[in-house]
Amino acid sequence: MTDSNFFYSRRLLYGIWLISLIVGYIIVANIGKGDAVLFLNQHYGKFTVPFFSLMTRMGEGMGFIIPFLYFLFFKPYKFQVGHLLVGVLTLVLVYFFKHIVYPDAIRPIVYFEQLNIDLLNRSDIPLNRKYTFPSGHTTAGFAYFFYAALSANKRVFSLLFFSTAVLIGVSRIFLAQHFLIDVLAGSTLGVAIASVVFYFVIHKNVFKSSALDKRLIDVKG
Repeated sequence: MTDSNFFYSRRLLYGIWLISLIVGYIIVANIGKGDAVLFLNQHYGKFTVPFFSLMTRMGEGMGFIIPFLYFLFFKPYKFQVGHLLVGVLTLVLVYFFKHIVYPDAIRPIVYFEQLNIDLLNRSDIPLNRKYTFPSGHTTAGFAYFFYAALSANKRVFSLLFFSTAVLIGVSRIFLAQHFLIDVLAGSTLGVAIASVVFYFVIHKNVFKSSALDKRLIDVKG
């Protein structure tokens, strides 16, 4: 498969993501910094709070394990190796940007306190006060699940993984943990990590080990 076919064969996935990203940045350019948080914060309810609390957990260890199990049962071992690399790169780059490049970036709760605006927060997830840019959960969510979406042979699986990543990003705004710009940046970083790892480990097969081409169970996914 040529390099041009790499993107062309996955044009739907990249196209949907790119359109969503562009729309997101257009929104950022036309609203106030905290407007997206305030809008979603109005929709706290018996269903939305537990749902988005669950989705935000998918940007943590749970979100790493689910794709890993998918690869374990449906893909050759090299996909699991790639997923581990995705996890390591995500940890390193998120730490680099949050703690070294943007250590003074404040979270929504601090921003709204400065404006004397009260936020609803009935989630069991405590509100963080700093290290907001980029959204680490969103970066991890897109890194893990976009990598899984690139790996999936069936479109339904690919779109399911992608939708999970999007919902993780939305959950961070809904729970007043991040601004929209933080989530968009996290999405961009996560997709970049997933794409680079997938391109070299899977598409280019840089490890060239026959052992990694084997799978635990011979089932197509």
